[in-house]
Amino acid sequence: MTGSGSANLTKGAGKQFLTTDLSSVIPKISEKFSTPQPLVVKIRDSKFPLISMNSKSTMVQQALFTDVCTSGQTVLHLQANSIFKATLSVSDGKLFISLSQKSFDIVQASSSIGSSNAQKLHDWINSIYTHSYLPAMNGMLSRGITLPSILNDKWIKVNIALFQVLQGHRRMA
Repeated sequence: MTGSGSANLTKGAGKQFLTTDLSSVIPKISEKFSTPQPLVVKIRDSKFPLISMNSKSTMVQQALFTDVCTSGQTVLHLQANSIFKATLSVSDGKLFISLSQKSFDIVQASSSIGSSNAQKLHDWINSIYTHSYLPAMNGMLSRGITLPSILNDKWIKVNIALFQVLQGHRRMA
């Protein structure tokens, strides 16, 4: 999980987001665009997620930048910090990761159209992250990451366990 990535999202089933979807979040958008216009929702991540593991869970913390554009202009830009719970498994020589959203906080938001309703913005972005972004991420991760063959050992059937080192002794957590 290195490098940066981005995704352009839809509502699913090929349906586009429209300016009317944002009217409760940014009321002035209806004045600016009297007829519904398609929205392009672009989400990009920061270069490197912070991955933390302990004996109970694996968490992925990621800064996400979201731009909502229509008619060639950005109408909403925001940065959110998201925390995902990661479920890890190994099968047929690949590491599989599945993410579920644990929490997110909007750090910064700005609109070129007008002020936004903070609670409705939070709900709208949460819905996009949960119903569009997360399924797209899990779809990409479902291909798995090929594990290297070391000394002709193949990663076919593997149990994942985390260990904690205490005072020079290895102890299974």
